[in-house]
Amino acid sequence: MHKLILVFLTSLTLLFADEAEAIIKKLDENFRGESIYMKMTMEIKSLGHERTIGIESWSKGSNKSFVKVIYPPKERGITFLSLDNQMWQYVPKIERTIKIPPSMMLQNWMGSDITNDDMVKQNSIVDDYHARILDKNGTTVTIELIPKDDAAVVWSKIITH
Repeated sequence: MHKLILVFLTSLTLLFADEAEAIIKKLDENFRGESIYMKMTMEIKSLGHERTIGIESWSKGSNKSFVKVIYPPKERGITFLSLDNQMWQYVPKIERTIKIPPSMMLQNWMGSDITNDDMVKQNSIVDDYHARILDKNGTTVTIELIPKDDAAVVWSKIITH
């Protein structure tokens, strides 16, 4: 009886792992389309401080992207252009375009944990991470991503919804 339960639990774990991998693969395919438009909200939480940034993003292939901040009002209109591994920022308040130098590529993007380098690299979560479902709630699935041994990534763990 104990062997049967162990086999069942092992099978269930593998089933959830396969489901998590399938979800992440579909997500990765959606992010790597020929031409993509996304409207997103990013919640940034750090040291008791929370803020929300709304962005619109357009991309062509894996090496051309344009990101525009749509809120909060204080940052509305700030834009980022990424071509290959280079990045520029336009700041409307000073009416200037700034090329992001290589020395600043590992700095945080808009106060988040995402780096400027993350914005231009386009790593593959399918190739770089193992996926595991943590929770299912209606249409929302919470997935934990742990880097594969040979992956050259910054994050030791990613939780995505």
